[in-house]
Amino acid sequence: MCESREHGLKLIIGGFLLLMIRGFALWILVPLGFIWWVIAWLHWHRKHVGLGQLLGWMDLNLIALIQRSVLRPFWPRSQPWVRLARVPEVTHRVRRLDPA
Repeated sequence: MCESREHGLKLIIGGFLLLMIRGFALWILVPLGFIWWVIAWLHWHRKHVGLGQLLGWMDLNLIALIQRSVLRPFWPRSQPWVRLARVPEVTHRVRRLDPA
């Protein structure tokens, strides 16, 4: 019973830290992603990739990076990496209040 409580507490702390780190990182990631999308607009347009899909892909990989590095002790299984070739399939979106 105590192990279960400890595991739950680790997940709560890990989730809170993930939100905090991700929130700060999105302040850098979103402008960089926008610049990348504008510079390579023709490439993304040909692949039918919108700005939201690119930012969503970047966010998914940011979450995987945070879980696999800084917060590794808090996550028994981390998010999988999403390959760049799969950007057109991404449905995840960065919401307006995410970086807040």
